[in-house]
Amino acid sequence: MVILLMMSNNASSIVFHLKYIISNMKTLFANARILTMKDGPSFLRGNLAIENDKIVYLGTEQPRVRFDRTVDCQNMILMPGLKNAHTHSAMVFLRGFGEGLPLHLWLEKVYPVEEKLKPDDVYWLSQAAFLEYIRSGTTAFFDMYYFPPSIVAAANDFGIRCTMLYTPGNEAEHTQEIENEFDKYLGRDSLITPRIGYHAEYTASPKQLDSVKTLSSRYHLPVFTHISETQKETDECLIRRRGITPTEFMDQKGFFEYGGGGYHCIYLSENDQKIFAAKKLFVISCPGSNMKLKDGTAPLSMYFREDIRIALGTDGASSNDSLSMWREMHLASKQNPDIPPYEILKMGTVNGALAMGLEHSDVLAVGKKADLILVDGQDIPYLAHEAKDDDVKAVYINGVEMKPVDKKILKEAAERTRRLLQ
Repeated sequence: MVILLMMSNNASSIVFHLKYIISNMKTLFANARILTMKDGPSFLRGNLAIENDKIVYLGTEQPRVRFDRTVDCQNMILMPGLKNAHTHSAMVFLRGFGEGLPLHLWLEKVYPVEEKLKPDDVYWLSQAAFLEYIRSGTTAFFDMYYFPPSIVAAANDFGIRCTMLYTPGNEAEHTQEIENEFDKYLGRDSLITPRIGYHAEYTASPKQLDSVKTLSSRYHLPVFTHISETQKETDECLIRRRGITPTEFMDQKGFFEYGGGGYHCIYLSENDQKIFAAKKLFVISCPGSNMKLKDGTAPLSMYFREDIRIALGTDGASSNDSLSMWREMHLASKQNPDIPPYEILKMGTVNGALAMGLEHSDVLAVGKKADLILVDGQDIPYLAHEAKDDDVKAVYINGVEMKPVDKKILKEAAERTRRLLQ
């Protein structure tokens, strides 16, 4: 079921899993309209060169270097890859599940099914989501789900950039497992960027919250969680925490010492917004998911006027039938028509990268990681308002072109989906 729905928007697309093309080479992208996202809403007509995993040249001239490969961009747009700043990737197996239910009733239906998941299920189901990310031009995602080591292994094997939110449990052994993961990936030149957080104020235990604070302080990490996704969540926090909101609760606990932010953030109070702006926190909005679960609409125009940093995410495929970041940008733009198209595009690229700790792949510039996409589009308003998955003609991560090879991932994901939904 999930597999058919995943590809229904483009019947001619080949269903595939991805494999590296050896990247130890110099590649020239010629005849491109380069949207660096560093120099404002303007295009540079020229060439971009990469060597191994980095950009080594960007300009109007033809570099006097011998290249192993030249890609004729045919005047298409070369730009940073899209960044999906909030996902539960493996939830592709629950696409279409609990249709029509508001968030809290939907969660009651979803949790019992998720209890059947095993690490190997999460590995393959996550890769099925990665196929969708790549097909639509998403080169990095910020994940939060069960069995993080399986998600990280899936991302490494697939070759996609992953920021992984680790959420401590109530056992000391679990915290030690997280520290072991941090030792593997923090500060490394890796596809994996670890972060710390928890699901939400209303689901976290005191012990879990203490562990989050301890790990954030020990490793100097920003903290992320779902914040004020529904009015119910916010109202119940005001009662439970004696008059303070989820944002104020986190601030008082010292969770924002190293930054961070919240997913959804539909019902931020005036004081919440001041905290977000002062501490340079990220609102990570998920317009498609909020619409489907009837959560409400985040007032991004208001947040934008208050200089709050905004990124976008799809959430999981169960609460949002689409994993396309183009759709999230279109919805954000329609709901907030006064935000300029270029700023909407930044929410889906640069801002997402910064929220995810990916300063090395936020824009196109010499020395940055070669995470870029080739898009057949006209201009910036087209990208923000009309671009489709099919407009993406090539995707590169770490200088590696992601190519279709076979159908193994979708076969594995389909088998696990059938078993889990029995």
